[in-house]
Amino acid sequence: MRKENLLDKAQINYLNLHSDEVIDRLIKVIDARGLKNADICRLTWWPASKTSKILNKTQKPSATDLKLLAKAVGYTPEIFLLDNYDIRGYVLSDAIRCISDCVREVYAIDGTISSVDSIQDIVSYEMPLAIIDALNVEPTNYVTKSCIDEKYDEAEMTSSDSDEFVGEISVVLYHRNVTSYDGYTPYIQLLIDDKRNTTVVGLFLRDSEGHLDPKERKKFKNIILANDSDQEWNKLENSDSYWEKMKWSENEIESVIYSKSDIINHNIDKTINMDLSIMLDKYCELVFYLSKGIDIKERKTDITTKDIFSAITGNDFFSEETIAKVLRSRKNKCEIDPEHTSFIDEAGKPYMTVECLLPSFSGYPLEIIKSEANCICLCPNCAAQLRHGSRKDRERMFFTLYREHEAALRNQGVDLSLGDVLKLNEL
Repeated sequence: MRKENLLDKAQINYLNLHSDEVIDRLIKVIDARGLKNADICRLTWWPASKTSKILNKTQKPSATDLKLLAKAVGYTPEIFLLDNYDIRGYVLSDAIRCISDCVREVYAIDGTISSVDSIQDIVSYEMPLAIIDALNVEPTNYVTKSCIDEKYDEAEMTSSDSDEFVGEISVVLYHRNVTSYDGYTPYIQLLIDDKRNTTVVGLFLRDSEGHLDPKERKKFKNIILANDSDQEWNKLENSDSYWEKMKWSENEIESVIYSKSDIINHNIDKTINMDLSIMLDKYCELVFYLSKGIDIKERKTDITTKDIFSAITGNDFFSEETIAKVLRSRKNKCEIDPEHTSFIDEAGKPYMTVECLLPSFSGYPLEIIKSEANCICLCPNCAAQLRHGSRKDRERMFFTLYREHEAALRNQGVDLSLGDVLKLNEL
């Protein structure tokens, strides 16, 4: 998949020609997510009439409509153009650039002048998806709104560079089920000021009139234990009168400010994602406080559909990373007897298999079942004997393995006796 732009002109033409097929595919995704017309209205900022007409296929969607709808459900549009269309293996980060790369193009770091149309495409589609991907949240839970203000400094722009973007960019993100509580609206915002070489990631809060009283601002900063960034904001305001304090900093609760040199030197490539994640945590805290108890924080795990299937079928599955760690820590030796031999694998080492001490059907969370503490390294013969050997031999083997893993499992919160382990393994 392409990372330079979401769609080239040929693909846009193709999208227009095949809009009926693409909208059918998108509607299937929408239905599978359990989204209603009202949800799509929030996610796309479309009026209810347009949403209804497009989803009921009484209005032909434009390429722009299809791109926006794909973004709303967490996809780039080209996946819906493929003949072998299959979204099961879709990885968003493979289809878009990271946030810092998007910012670099806005700044024209590589020397390529980006047109207003190109910037509009990045800001409206790619950057919101990059933020969603960096935060690792369910895309349909969060509304994004992009804004480009290129009106100022027109007098400074000559005819030779009239197509170059010079202006201010804002990408706002908030939970689709969270609007205002007691007149306050919290949101996360990414600001890019191309003229002033400044990028800001922050948590903001506005009241019903779009402002925030200084005393209220201080109260909310204390509630979420926000870092004090006023000094950095004051530097921006003092260095340029255009940066209006009423417009930004009075609504700011916590933020991080990056200079253009940070962008050029790739200093923010990793930190901007981390800073956004911190802002999301603070945003969830603020929502919890304002709503008096609504918890919108998503708790992600690395458990996949394959893991769940493996657990149901009894075929335990470990990630390649976990297996590699276990084999390395055990030095590719059998835990029952390090002298046991095996055939040599492709890596030139004795082949060992990684099994579970506590079986997947034991009732413990998959995070524990998949943990290194629960992994046992065995030669193929011992692995087979542990599951299919005589009762006496199996009990002896589990006793050996239990002694080796008892402390590690206790550190995971698993407090089991040898008898418990034997019982879980049907002995």
